[in-house]
Amino acid sequence: YKNEHDRDGVFPESDIHTIGARATGKAREDLDFGIEWASQLGDRGDARRIGWGGYIWGIYDIPWDRMPLELGLGGLALSGDKPETQEYEGWNPVYSRWPKWSELYIYTLVNERGVAYWENLGAGWLSLVWKDHPRVQADWKLYWMYAFEPPPDPSKEIFGDGRFRGNLSALRLKWNWTAYLSGHFVWEALMPGDYYADGSDYSHFLRWELYFKY
Repeated sequence: YKNEHDRDGVFPESDIHTIGARATGKAREDLDFGIEWASQLGDRGDARRIGWGGYIWGIYDIPWDRMPLELGLGGLALSGDKPETQEYEGWNPVYSRWPKWSELYIYTLVNERGVAYWENLGAGWLSLVWKDHPRVQADWKLYWMYAFEPPPDPSKEIFGDGRFRGNLSALRLKWNWTAYLSGHFVWEALMPGDYYADGSDYSHFLRWELYFKY
């Protein structure tokens, strides 16, 4: 249960009850899986709340002796609000982790409900992970993203008239040179779809960090 109350009055007060289930395990020795689904009830101001969300994924260990890889496939779905009804069907991320699936895309969401407010999103993803080297790990994911409902404010010039949010590529490299020095590099690229206005530019997010500990 969560109660949300915005003292500035930008968002209506909400009571949110989230009920769900999660399962993970091994389908076989080289194949891991996970699945989670949840429903949300309650209210959002005077409107009744009915939301849902979930994900499913599988990770396969590719048995290459020279370069062991993990191949992942998955999907996620978070409901969006239907503008033609009196209920509120959008998913509320409750206490979700900040970047969650992307560090770039959270800033695009500011034009909808707010920064990192994950809702109205369906996505399938493919991933490759290489972590056989004792000092280096590489993780790459490609997302195909879709919106179940139109944008909440279609009058904004950023939005188009479609439902395809676009493709998102995310690469992360981690390394540990010594017991005292480590770092990482992140590069994400978004290729916007017709959910956004014609002529929308590609966007990129780059970050690198070095850590020294003693």
